[in-house]
Amino acid sequence: METQTEVNPPESSKRASWRLVWIKPRQVIRQWLESSDPGKNMIAISMVAGMIEALNRASTRNAGDDLSLPLLFIAVIAGGGIGGLIMLYLFPAILRVTGGWLGGKGSSSDLRVALVRGWFVPMILIGLLWIPELLLFGSDMFTSETPRIDGSPLLATLFYSLLFMESLLSIWAFVIALKSIGEAHGFSAWKALLTIVIPLAALLGVAMIIGVLSFILNSR
Repeated sequence: METQTEVNPPESSKRASWRLVWIKPRQVIRQWLESSDPGKNMIAISMVAGMIEALNRASTRNAGDDLSLPLLFIAVIAGGGIGGLIMLYLFPAILRVTGGWLGGKGSSSDLRVALVRGWFVPMILIGLLWIPELLLFGSDMFTSETPRIDGSPLLATLFYSLLFMESLLSIWAFVIALKSIGEAHGFSAWKALLTIVIPLAALLGVAMIIGVLSFILNSR
């Protein structure tokens, strides 16, 4: 007689999910959803992912033009950690509602698992690229002027190579996130994309209405 397959995966399998999520995201999410402890390390992972997102935003907005590096990193750690926790609870609530409109069955807790294991984990792994970037380029990563990069053809080549690698990995990480959301809801990645597009379109519509009303009021 066949022995029944164990529902809850061993710890070694859970650790391997950090690697397997890149190639088998649905399997990894299903494994965590059926785990006896799907929320393990969820808060810590969310805070670290929030810090990495804050680093990315600081770099994109050239925050180093206005802040010293120590102050910038304090803001990234504090603001990013809080932002990660907000994302942990806000996004799944939104995705549960919009996914429900499309026939999705996932609960908010299911979608928190999908968000953390299928989006935040890849985000953290991509964020490891910040280690060589900070070592090689330093404050140039946060300022509009980049004397260190501009002064060295080798550093410039490394900079754009890392940027290209990060872009490719980010695109695939987004696909992983869609598959993860789809698994939590029990539908396709295409429907998962709609669960994200719908609230974004709604926010854009509200912003446009406010902008039009503001223009009309100010033009009187």
